[in-house]
Amino acid sequence: MTLPGLLEWFRAPFITPPRQWHPILVHFPIVFLFLEAALLFRHAPRPRRELQSAADVFLRLSVWSMIPVAIAGIHDAGLDLGRGNPLWLGLQDRWRNALNLRSSISAHVFLISLLFVLTAVRLIVRARIDPATLEGKKAWIELGLAVLGLVLLVIGTYAAAIVSHP
Repeated sequence: MTLPGLLEWFRAPFITPPRQWHPILVHFPIVFLFLEAALLFRHAPRPRRELQSAADVFLRLSVWSMIPVAIAGIHDAGLDLGRGNPLWLGLQDRWRNALNLRSSISAHVFLISLLFVLTAVRLIVRARIDPATLEGKKAWIELGLAVLGLVLLVIGTYAAAIVSHP
């Protein structure tokens, strides 16, 4: 690939926006969750205030970035469902198929919804506690919950990848 070809690839989304936004946006919360877990991994054995503060920032970023990613996913699901508002069509489709866990997309939505709830609860609890108390056993519990979130993320991502990368 030539340099102009590579530059065109980076420039294309700004000139002709993509039809689907979920695949582009989804990487932000993934990176934020991994960075937060890495900081907690470093923080747990030897608590340091600056590591916890940085982990808190990445936890906050991951929760807030999951919201537009979810909206984009619902929108993208509705793109091929006929005429009408893709967001509304995608929402109706996800609601009708929410409990059909034989569908890899429904499994993906279920697992990532669990991840969002776990991450949001962790954020709320962390916002309510004194930052100095995330030491000792509490730091290891928080790290364990972050790792549980990463497990949900990996399994949920695999469920979605079955569809997009057969």
